[in-house]
Amino acid sequence: HATTPRNRCTTPVLLRAAPPPPPPMARATANLAKTLWTTGWLGWWTQSALTAVSAVLLLFANSVARATIDAPSLVGRYLALAALAASTVSTFSSWMYTRMAKRFRRKGLGAADAARRTTDAIGMASKVSLLGMGLGLVGAEAIVGTLAARALVQGPAIVYGAGGAAAAAPLQALDVLVVQANTNTLVSCFCGLLSTMRLRRAAERCATSADEQIV
Repeated sequence: HATTPRNRCTTPVLLRAAPPPPPPMARATANLAKTLWTTGWLGWWTQSALTAVSAVLLLFANSVARATIDAPSLVGRYLALAALAASTVSTFSSWMYTRMAKRFRRKGLGAADAARRTTDAIGMASKVSLLGMGLGLVGAEAIVGTLAARALVQGPAIVYGAGGAAAAAPLQALDVLVVQANTNTLVSCFCGLLSTMRLRRAAERCATSADEQIV
């Protein structure tokens, strides 16, 4: 009599369930998330390079500084370091924009909620960037003013020798490095401020957009 063939594969095959699809997202929210992603990464790379160069220059200048530094130069360096700290926070804010973009896509937020969260985030970031620019500008006034005073009196000091008025504080190349570091910090904070301005316009368009089609 005929016999039925046995199934050689007796182990059941376990199929892994596919991950659930992300929730639907409004078109306005999708556009805002895209702007957050591109602006965040562009600002992060730019500010990271400028902040890193400023930190290296300031640390190098402070490590090989003279034994005695006049008060205006010391105040200028302290303000430059404070501006550098604000630039670091602003750089971290640019990176947080990319995390917000991924969160919007994962949760499928509505246009109003996404615009509100973006406005809150860029409000704090813009204040930090303005604070860094303010500290950097005041520090630049102190640093450049001191260098200008040294340059004006350095000529008579060379003529009259050590008895000159400015013989104790000659102009050095390290002073130029401090100016360059402070300038890089100002540019970094300015880039952070430009990012917040662009994101603010994108958030306003998202909040006032009537296009709620699902993508």
